[in-house]
Amino acid sequence: MNYSELDEGESYRSSIVEALNRALCHYDEATANHSVRTGTLAERLAIQLDLDRLDRTLIVQAGIVHDLGKLAIRLAVLHKTGSLTADERIEMECHSRIGAEILLGISPDLAPVAVGIGSHHERWDGTGYPDGLAGEEIPMLGRVLAVADVYDALTNTRAYRNWKYTPDAALGYVEDHAGTEFDPKVVAAMLDLLRP
Repeated sequence: MNYSELDEGESYRSSIVEALNRALCHYDEATANHSVRTGTLAERLAIQLDLDRLDRTLIVQAGIVHDLGKLAIRLAVLHKTGSLTADERIEMECHSRIGAEILLGISPDLAPVAVGIGSHHERWDGTGYPDGLAGEEIPMLGRVLAVADVYDALTNTRAYRNWKYTPDAALGYVEDHAGTEFDPKVVAAMLDLLRP
C-alpha cells in the first residue's frame, strides 16, 4: 500500500490492518498469507467492476484481515484434517463476526472494513452466515471478498485438503455457484479477469 496516495483516514486504516495481519501471521501464517492473496485478488476484481478508489482501498484492507476472527478459533480446529464436528463448525462460523467486532473495538474509523469482514460468508441466496443476508442486502465488499476468498482457498492446499484445484477448475466452481453462493455480477467480472 502506497501511503502517499492515501488520505489520513485511509492511511490510519491501512496501518492498523497491516499490524493486525502481522498478528494473524504470528498465530497462523497460512491464514495470514491467504488473507493477503485474497486482498490482492479482491482489489483486481474491484478494478474490473470499476468500483471507485475508496471502495478499492477498503476491499484490499478488508481482504487482508477478512479472517482476523480466526485468532479466536482454536488451532486444533483451524488445522483439523478431517471434517469439523457440529460444535467446531459453529466455532469456525463465528470468525467473520468476531473479526468485525475486533475492528470496531479498535476504532469506529474501521467500520467500513468491518462491514466487508462481517459479510464475506453471506451467500447470494441467503443461506450464508452470520446474518443470512441475500442478494444486494450483502454489502458489495462482502460480495467481492466472497469470490476472491473461495477462489484463493480452492487454488491452494488447506488443512482439510492436501490438493488444490487448477485455476480453471476453481473458476468453474465459482461460475457454477453464480446466483446461489455468489453475486452473478462479481462472478462475471472474475471470469473476465481470469479467463483468457
